Amino acid sequence: MSIRRQASLLALAASLVWQAAAAVEPPAINTLRPFSATYHLSRVGMLFGEVRVTLALSSQGEYRYHAHTLPRGPVTLFRDDEITEESTGRIVGNEIRPDGYRYRHEHAENNRDAELSFDHAEGQVLNQIGGTRWRMPVPPGVQDKFSQQLALMQRMLLGANDLDFPVADGGRLKTYRYDRIGSQVIDSPAGTLKTVALARRKDGRPSQMTIWLAPELGFLPVMVERRASDDRFTMLLQSVTWAP
Repeated sequence: MSIRRQASLLALAASLVWQAAAAVEPPAINTLRPFSATYHLSRVGMLFGEVRVTLALSSQGEYRYHAHTLPRGPVTLFRDDEITEESTGRIVGNEIRPDGYRYRHEHAENNRDAELSFDHAEGQVLNQIGGTRWRMPVPPGVQDKFSQQLALMQRMLLGANDLDFPVADGGRLKTYRYDRIGSQVIDSPAGTLKTVALARRKDGRPSQMTIWLAPELGFLPVMVERRASDDRFTMLLQSVTWAP
C-alpha cells in the first residue's frame, strides 16, 4: 500500500471521532462530565492508530473537547503523522454552543489546517482553510464536526428524541441525523458494556457510520464503525477515566 494511501486512511479513521483499564465512577446524572478516554483504530482487524480524547469543563460552563491521533502498529515504520482536532465553547442550559474549532494534520510532506470561528449573535461562522477565508450563515444550535458528538451525548443523557444537528462541515452547512437501530452488548478492554446503536446520516444520504453509546458511561461512544468504499474502519474504547 502506498504511503499516500496510508496517510489518507489514518486521516479518515481519525474523523470517526467521535485515549487499558476499567471505567471509574461513570456519570450518574443527566449532564456531561470531564473525562479522558483512549480508543484504538483498526482496519480489517489491523491496528494502525490510537486516539486520545479529553473533555475539560470549567465552573463557568466552558468546555474544551480535544482529540489527538497517533499512528500505531505497522504503519509507524513509514509514517509519523499526527492529527489534532479540538472544539472549544460553552454549555448554555442544555445546549452545546461552540465558539471555535480547529483541525490540524501534521506530517513530513505538508500540513493541513482548518479553523472555524462562530458568531452566534450574527448567525455566522468564519471558515479558514489554508489561506482562504469566508463567512457563511448558520442557524441557531449549529455545531462543528467535533462538538456535535458532545451535543449527541447531551441529548441522549436528557432522553431527547430529536437527534438531528445542523453542522458546519467542509465549508458548508450539513444536517447530521442519528437513527436508533437497536441495542448490543459489546466486549471491550474497558469492560462488557450495554450500548445503544445509532446510524448516522449526512444530508439524507445513506448511512456510512454506526456508533454504539454506553448509557452507564454517560453515553460515551464505545465503538464507532465507518464504511468507506470497500474498507471498514473501527474505533474501539480501550479505557476511560472520569475527573471529579
